[in-house]
Amino acid sequence: MKHQLLQHYIATLSYRAHRSLGDAPDGFESFSPGSGVRAPVEILSHMGDVLTFTLLRLHGDMSTPEKDVESKSWSEEIARFESLLKEICAVLDTNLHDQSDIEERLLQGPLADVMCHIGQLAMLRRMAGAPVEGENFFAADISKENL
Repeated sequence: MKHQLLQHYIATLSYRAHRSLGDAPDGFESFSPGSGVRAPVEILSHMGDVLTFTLLRLHGDMSTPEKDVESKSWSEEIARFESLLKEICAVLDTNLHDQSDIEERLLQGPLADVMCHIGQLAMLRRMAGAPVEGENFFAADISKENL
């Protein structure tokens, strides 16, 4: 049951991220509202790093992944993000190495962090003059099959 709920949360991350990333205006990836604020492509890259961390934990690997310091393009970071979400969902269908509280720890840590960053991207879209249209997420058709 926990695996299914976590998979639904992963699908929710995907759905909400696509709302913030889809149809972004040209140049949005490098938009900066001011000094010291990460550009959207940097936020998305960080989200990929956090999901890589999540995937390692699901495999029982407690190492800390090195951050990829080489900048990737907006489209490469979106593809990386999508791929990692699909891979995490697939791993959740398998054995989790008897990690009794892994779902709770992933939800309270890295997955909550990714949701926070999705909100940042939505806020930056609004600041960039291209707000994401509102939606009733309670009624949204979200499932892991739609990743």
